[in-house]
Amino acid sequence: MIRENKKIQEFITENGSSTKCILDIFDERISDTYFICLYSSYAEGLGTADSDLDIYIFTKENQKKFYGNKEVWGFMYKRQAKIGKLLCDIEFWDIDEFLEMLHLFYTEKNFNINDDILKILLRISIGTCSYKGEESIKILNMVQEIDLKKKVQEYYALGARSYYSDALQLSNDKDFISAMLLFKEAIKYALGALNASYGKANMKDKWILRSFINNPHLKNTDLLKEVEKMILYPKVERNDIEKYCEDLSSLCQCVLLESEIE
Repeated sequence: MIRENKKIQEFITENGSSTKCILDIFDERISDTYFICLYSSYAEGLGTADSDLDIYIFTKENQKKFYGNKEVWGFMYKRQAKIGKLLCDIEFWDIDEFLEMLHLFYTEKNFNINDDILKILLRISIGTCSYKGEESIKILNMVQEIDLKKKVQEYYALGARSYYSDALQLSNDKDFISAMLLFKEAIKYALGALNASYGKANMKDKWILRSFINNPHLKNTDLLKEVEKMILYPKVERNDIEKYCEDLSSLCQCVLLESEIE
């Protein structure tokens, strides 16, 4: 069975291939249960027509049959390959191990999941998916039932507060250069939380500012102007760095508050 994302289909077609052609490459080699997800940032209005295609393969097959000794974690292998004109990042997962982790994420309130797994879950919720077997249907159903928007918002808000706390300490110690850098990281993460609250959840840090600036649903235009002034186009003299850190601190608090209101 296939759940298609039209934008990903367009992206693959523009690169001289087809969804069926790519899926057939793996379908011919996987005899067991499988779940395959195709994703590109192009599907979310990010990236370009030259972006990579990410392929996530969940199966009971032996990973080494596909990729040799390319182990990243005990149950995940990773490699790059070219399919036609498409540069593909391929990750191969043990479906049972992934389901066990997904079950913990779904049932345990305090289960600590890393950003890579959260990114994959988001991509499964958006991407083109081909699946066969009971376990693969479980993956699709569980991902659909998880409030990923809330999870991403919590992840970025927690990161923002951590960076903010460190930046504040450095600022109190008069290390304003280090404080400035961490305040900017705190604001970036706070914007990630705000993007998620507006339904623009994305786990790629490089897209945070672009998603924020291009979000048509953003109501607080004053906040947008402040971010542009303080982060994108700052004019800061050496003697003004202490005041700049104070302004960054205030901006971070404003963004976090906005994300919680939304």
